[in-house]
Order: sequence, then structure tokens, then C-alpha cells
Amino acid sequence: MRKLLAAILALIMLCPAAVHAGDDELIDRYFELYSAVISQATGPEYPYDLPENVLPLFHVLILDMEILNGGIAQYFWNEGIDQAPFVADALRMTGFPDVAALYEGFLTGHGITYDEIAGYRTEFPNSTGLYHKHDFDAFDDAYMRIRSETHLVRRLLDYAAGHPEVYGE
Repeated sequence: MRKLLAAILALIMLCPAAVHAGDDELIDRYFELYSAVISQATGPEYPYDLPENVLPLFHVLILDMEILNGGIAQYFWNEGIDQAPFVADALRMTGFPDVAALYEGFLTGHGITYDEIAGYRTEFPNSTGLYHKHDFDAFDDAYMRIRSETHLVRRLLDYAAGHPEVYGE
């Protein structure tokens, strides 16, 4: 499973036009970070029993992985109301105000409310039907551009390095 995720991340996370030296290490470190955070989010108060500096990282990692896997529509469908209201603040707390502004601007620009997001699973039997509701592709394209320009992966790893509790230390 780890090799499959690493291969997927290699294709999606990094510039698809070129693979640079050190990318495997970056992918490994990102996978380790994701695994460390997710493994801590297993208690009865999932994920809100995470340490204070880990919870925002949890929200950002889930957002990032969902967008990489199927876009913001998939994020809304899979995570729904459990995470959508918290992700903008989490982005700001981890150092990504530009992504937070993109997220909030997308919601506002399309008139998407948290009540609407909460109803997506009921309204759409699977996430593919949701893709036609709003221009999710525009958000996904902008997110991927900002993700690359801001070196989101490296900066998330830097954030985690400053907070040993992320790794359960």
C-alpha cells in the first residue's frame, strides 16, 4: 500500500514534467507525516482529540490528499461538514493564507454554504454526480497552481518539524 501511495504522490505532488533528485525523499517524508498525523486521529473524539498543533495539520493534509485524489468536490463529499468549516482556519494556522482565501472565495463566489455541503451525500449517491454542481475544476486548477508555487509540501514538512507532537513525540 505504501508503494502505491508513494507512486500516486510522485505522479500528482510534483511537477509532472520532470522528476528531480530528492523527490523520492520528499514523497517519503510527506507520506510519513500523513501517516503520523492520521495514526493519531483514531480516538473516540476523532479527530478533535489531536494535540493543538496537530489538528490544523490534520485538516490541511486531508484537504490536500482529497484534492490530489479527486478534487475539492470529492473533499466535500467525503469529508463534508466534519471538516469543511475548519479548513480555512487550519490553512491560516499552518501558514497558507493564500489557500484559505482561495477556499473561502470559492465558497462565497458560488454561494456554497456549510448546510449545502452537509447535504451533498444525501443529494448525490456518489461523488461523481456532485462534479456538475459547481465549477470545481477551476478551484482544483487554482489550488494545484498555488500548491506548487508556495511549495506546500515542503512547508507542511517544515511546520511539522517545528511541532514534534505531530510525530507523537
